[in-house]
Amino acid sequence: MAAEVQLRREGKRDSTAIVKELSDFSPRRGTTIKKARKRFSSPKQSSFSEDQALMADANLSTHQYEVIRQQTNKIHNNMYPAYHKIKAAKQVCYPSDKHKKL
Repeated sequence: MAAEVQLRREGKRDSTAIVKELSDFSPRRGTTIKKARKRFSSPKQSSFSEDQALMADANLSTHQYEVIRQQTNKIHNNMYPAYHKIKAAKQVCYPSDKHKKL
């Protein structure tokens, strides 16, 4: 309560609202907000099938994909997997040689 009054006195209305929300609701509210913020701030890595679809839809060459991946990794680390991992995931989609019949 004292922090809320102090922040209001300093004119920090947004901070006051956050402190009020943390203190008025359940004791677990702060943990919930922290987890939600962490989930939002850390981007997930795209799946191999999403990246295969990206390459096919945009008609990207291996070099073009790597350039996009390198530029994106400067902002969000490991958002796109390396091309050799996509290629390995693609090979899993095909039947093995012993199951092929002519």
